[in-house]
Amino acid sequence: MQSFSNVDNGFAVDYTNQTGGKKGVVLSNIRPSNIDCFLLSNAGGVEFWGVNFEQCSSLFKMGNAKTKNCECMFVAKQAKKMWACLVELKYCHDVTKNIKKNAFKAFFQLRATLNVLLSRNILNHNSFNIYLNISIPSSSKVPFHSFILSPNNIKHMKIKYGFVVYGHNELKIIDSSILVPVK
Repeated sequence: MQSFSNVDNGFAVDYTNQTGGKKGVVLSNIRPSNIDCFLLSNAGGVEFWGVNFEQCSSLFKMGNAKTKNCECMFVAKQAKKMWACLVELKYCHDVTKNIKKNAFKAFFQLRATLNVLLSRNILNHNSFNIYLNISIPSSSKVPFHSFILSPNNIKHMKIKYGFVVYGHNELKIIDSSILVPVK
């Protein structure tokens, strides 16, 4: 787990494809210069943690099987009801053809990760505002370009399932409870 101060931004990258698997997911408070990334902009001045799920592989083992999981999670350190944001990164080589396919795959990875975290009581809906975010850093367009959720769909998912789904390469911390997309 990595700690971020109240002046740090959080960056998430996945070097797996770029390095042929020699280097994977990296969380940092410094923007990488050699790869596109997801940015958690700390406009609210909130202390938070980053959890690289590649370093927690045993968490996702269910018997002999391993659940598909997302890359990472950022979570506010303190609040009555904190935010927790799960992030899945998809680097699409042909953005026009792959965004929709990758967005759906990412969503299922995020849901599977959330289900594990809820079942193991790491997260719960009473203490956390839960955000699932799909980031396609190689695209300058919003990743949901081919998979847009209307405000009504977002509200419905929050009410029915207890989480908000975003598809952005940058989210902004408002305070310890709320994250919003940067458009």
